[in-house]
Amino acid sequence: GAVTVGADAAGTDVKFFGQTTGSFAEWTSASNQWNVQGSAAVSASLTVGSDATVAGSLAVSDGATVLGDTSLDGRFTIGTAGGGHDVMVHGETAGSFISFTADTLSVSGDVTVTGAQQIVGSLGLTGPSSL
Repeated sequence: GAVTVGADAAGTDVKFFGQTTGSFAEWTSASNQWNVQGSAAVSASLTVGSDATVAGSLAVSDGATVLGDTSLDGRFTIGTAGGGHDVMVHGETAGSFISFTADTLSVSGDVTVTGAQQIVGSLGLTGPSSL
């Protein structure tokens, strides 16, 4: 059956220990926060309805959808050398995007580049261009 700990507006702290020393999961009622010390795996879908913070690394082995504002502090790596993935970033204007697919960078929409540029290889321009 179901296990209930505490009551609405009268929560209780709960801590679950694993087999590895120092690994645990805990609910802290005072801050309404779920903490995991050690590694954690989610084998089904996970929905976070508010803020989420990951201290350390986060690996997503299947699809992921992020809704709302997202901040990344530090390097963001997709794939590995020789084992990369296609990437598409959509803009606010319909049909405006940046994509990197099979070693080709494509931009649909206006491009503004500031500072010194170096192009190695070919450059194809379609439509009005100013260099």
